[in-house]
Amino acid sequence: MVGLRSIRTQLLTALFGGSIIIILFGSGFAYTLVKKHLYEEVDHFLKDKLAYQQMAAVQNGERISFLLSKPVLERFHDPADPDFFQFRFLDGRDIYRSSGLVNDLPLVGLDVEDSFKAFDCNLPNGRRGRCMGMVFAPEQLVESDDPDSEISESVKIHLVVARDRAEIDKSLQSLRLLLAGIGIAVAGFSLVATTFIVRNALHPMEQLSLQIESTPIGIENNKVFIPDAPSEILPVIDRLNHLLGRVATAIDNERQFTSNAAHELRNPLAGLKSQLELALGAVRDPDADEQTLARALSIQEQMEKVVGNLLMLARLDSGREEFDAREIDPSKLLRQCWKPYFEKAAERNLEVRWNLKGSPESFSMSPSLFKIMASNLLGNAVSYVPYAGQIEIDVEMEAELLVISISNSNPGLSERDLGFIFKRFQRGDASAAGGSGHAGIGLSLCQRIVTTIKGQLVAEINADWFRIVVKLPEVSI
Repeated sequence: MVGLRSIRTQLLTALFGGSIIIILFGSGFAYTLVKKHLYEEVDHFLKDKLAYQQMAAVQNGERISFLLSKPVLERFHDPADPDFFQFRFLDGRDIYRSSGLVNDLPLVGLDVEDSFKAFDCNLPNGRRGRCMGMVFAPEQLVESDDPDSEISESVKIHLVVARDRAEIDKSLQSLRLLLAGIGIAVAGFSLVATTFIVRNALHPMEQLSLQIESTPIGIENNKVFIPDAPSEILPVIDRLNHLLGRVATAIDNERQFTSNAAHELRNPLAGLKSQLELALGAVRDPDADEQTLARALSIQEQMEKVVGNLLMLARLDSGREEFDAREIDPSKLLRQCWKPYFEKAAERNLEVRWNLKGSPESFSMSPSLFKIMASNLLGNAVSYVPYAGQIEIDVEMEAELLVISISNSNPGLSERDLGFIFKRFQRGDASAAGGSGHAGIGLSLCQRIVTTIKGQLVAEINADWFRIVVKLPEVSI
């Protein structure tokens, strides 16, 4: 199929086809020029012959005579002479013709427009020729010295001359063969040269193809490099290296994500299993069974939250998920998201201060994304703030952005810790969380949500405080 042809084949076909067209056009042009020149030479000869023979014809009374030398007359009667002529009256009566001329020459040059105009014709010898004719009145020959002698009435004569084209046709035939030979030679050279040029021009593409085929996928430092690459493929190489880097990063993230997710799910599953085995192996006690079931339910809730966060991250990473936006009350939703952490904050003797006076009553955003983000930020603050620490929650409008600031007593983080707290499965000290482990994807999920809606999320460490600041733009409904 034409569509499956390689670039090399297409270039070779196009360049070689173009060369053949140029050769054919050049050969035809050269042949036409030479033919035109040769025919012009013949036509010039025929004009000279017409003029010469016109001067040789004279009218003597009622007779037409020819003032020709003996050598010229002999040449006119030579059968080997390729030239022919014929004198006729306008009524068609013959006056004088070449000795080898059996049939009449064509009636050309009878009109003024056709005089001294060359035509192709068939000669009496069966060959092709060129002929030219004219009508003229011969000069009258006066033999008497008496000026009063009577002059005869002028007679019109039709003269046609012709020349054999055999030599011209032979020369043109030789020229055709020569041009054909030269064309074939040039075409062969063009094919070899075109093949060489195309092969060298496409060599970087072959190198690129081989490197792509041999480059392992998933290794970040592996890059495609073509020495002295043409400028046309440099953007392709740069884009390819960028894609290889993204693929390597994605594969690495997926590998790490899968490993960490399996680890995070294995721990609560092992805890749930141990609780159930303990309950089954012990003597039936309603109070102990209730405690075991409560711990199992807590583990199940922890697993459910981990799985939910993982699924939400996967949906956001796909970039194809759409979330409906509608009018929400930010302060009201924040209060709702705080309810699950109220008892835990009380158990840890935390001081919580709310500053919601600057919160708008209506803000356009996806409620589900807002709840997930707020719940993770609040849960992170409650879990990692030191015992008897403080938490401050501030909401205000800054220009057209909703700014949510959640500050808590510093659990021991330093400036260098800011570089990894948003990485997935990065967790703080479990003891600081009251003994309940976290999967380490809460802040990463929050950052991914904020990025999806084109907002900003930054972490700050200021003296004894750790602060998360979120700036959210309104989403068009």
